[in-house]
Amino acid sequence: MSMDTLVSILFWFCVVIGVIIGLFLCLYLVEGYHRVMCWLERRKEVAAAREQAENELVDKLEEFAGNIRIQTPVKPEVIRNCTDLKFSDFIKVDVNKDYSVLIKAGEPTENDLFAAWICILSEYYTLTGNRESTKHINLVWKIERLNTKILQVKALIGFLRMKYMPKLIQGLRGWGYEKPFTEESYIKDLKAVEAALKNDAVKLQQAKLQYQDEEEAKQRSGAKAATLESYTKALVAISNYTKRHIRAVDISTMEYCIMYKELSDYSAAAKAQK
Repeated sequence: MSMDTLVSILFWFCVVIGVIIGLFLCLYLVEGYHRVMCWLERRKEVAAAREQAENELVDKLEEFAGNIRIQTPVKPEVIRNCTDLKFSDFIKVDVNKDYSVLIKAGEPTENDLFAAWICILSEYYTLTGNRESTKHINLVWKIERLNTKILQVKALIGFLRMKYMPKLIQGLRGWGYEKPFTEESYIKDLKAVEAALKNDAVKLQQAKLQYQDEEEAKQRSGAKAATLESYTKALVAISNYTKRHIRAVDISTMEYCIMYKELSDYSAAAKAQK
């Protein structure tokens, strides 16, 4: 075999090897490109899923914020005074805890109804001359308000630490917090709210202890809860005093209070003369 033939064989061998290596490199590059594209596609899918999850979270937060002490232009209507409440309905609430009779329009929350009932009870005890019960009712209202405030504000703070949302900030303002609450300052402002909330927690504990003491004092004095029978007896006594048949369904709570107070004063004066 001549030298030229050997060189030619080696040349073509190298060419074949180069072509094979080139093919492998092309296959490797194509596979690498395919993997990169798949990776980019997965990243897009993950980003889209994350964005969808964040949007769902925002929607839930906005829905939650809508249920937390945010001022709205339209509010449900409830009865809040003795003049507008039939005495028969007053008895339903006081004895049976049927707060639905207080609804005039819309769909008030339990807090709305409880607040309305506290207003009515406070007026009722004032009109009938029961000052101690008025103080007791005001204490119950204070406990309820503080408890609701602490629970809702804590929930708002928890959500706001995850994401800044103007509607949730509006919820905090609804509870009287007037910090700037900008996107730059709200984390610092939340710490100030938490500090104020600790003071509210102390006030709540003190109010609960006072309520407990008052309840124990009532039990020691033998005080009994109002019943349908006790209200019926009161109406019979008023009927005898006024010389006319008085029915709970025919009078307002205000009218009952006036007649009850008049009868109580008359009875007290009669006893004093004996």
